[in-house]
Amino acid sequence: MKSNIWRTTSLLERAVFMHSNQPAAWRLLFVIIAGFIGVSAIADETASNPTPKPGSAEEKNEDIWKEYSFSSEEDLQLTEKQIQEILEQLKKTDPQRAAQLETLQKKNTEKFIAAIRDEIRKHKKPTPEQPKQEKWKEELFKKHEAFLVWFKKEYPQDHKELIDLQIEDPEKYVQRFMDLMKIYEPIQKMERSNPKLADTMKKNLELQKRRDALLLQIRIASKDQQLKLVEDLRSVVSQRFDTIVLEKQLQYEWLRKRLDDMTKKVEDRAKELESLHKNKEQSVQDRMNELMERTEKVNWD
Repeated sequence: MKSNIWRTTSLLERAVFMHSNQPAAWRLLFVIIAGFIGVSAIADETASNPTPKPGSAEEKNEDIWKEYSFSSEEDLQLTEKQIQEILEQLKKTDPQRAAQLETLQKKNTEKFIAAIRDEIRKHKKPTPEQPKQEKWKEELFKKHEAFLVWFKKEYPQDHKELIDLQIEDPEKYVQRFMDLMKIYEPIQKMERSNPKLADTMKKNLELQKRRDALLLQIRIASKDQQLKLVEDLRSVVSQRFDTIVLEKQLQYEWLRKRLDDMTKKVEDRAKELESLHKNKEQSVQDRMNELMERTEKVNWD
């Protein structure tokens, strides 16, 4: 997979970056980037943020004190023992600085902690970090490769034609890839959250392809042949109507269920708020006990 990612990177760079004097090529790349990074309506939002089941443990046991820690890694390790080790080391390498810190520790605890942080950072080896531009590029092509893997599985013949174009004309490949993403990416994302709806969307596309093929045949067929082809076209249009209705029905049922779940969640939140207002004092005291216990544990390290 890794080699395929970099092979694709090379091809797209040939298609766009080596043609940097052609504004159209740049526009194509930026549209693809927007397609990758942009949110795909309901499917993506549901896949990444599923609604907890009503009455689930996730809802009942929710911790109102759940929070982010803004402390750095150095702060989490900042114990009395570690501070003493830093001061002892400084006494050997920089006695004057050690004396300043000891004085600061007695006068201003906040400034002392900031100074200790600085000392920790000075002696910490920097971690090599991949340039942001390279990270961005690698993420882009990972998503590109993921779409191609899915596309090959679902539409092998179309995938083969796309790869052939990738070799023959990289710049046209970028345009074709962009067009296919607009059509098929919503299906790819919907498969993760509602497979039945995704299957209906696939059928809708297949019927559209069949419709276009019949229209072409009708244009070039003899009058005798046209009669049968027109009947076939009517059948396809009728099937597509039913498919469109089914797709909308499935969308409605899915949204209806999400709305019911959300309504239940809103009701539970209202009950939670009422309970919180009643139990504020006890909750605050319990939290204070936890925080003070954590501080005592740190001091004993």
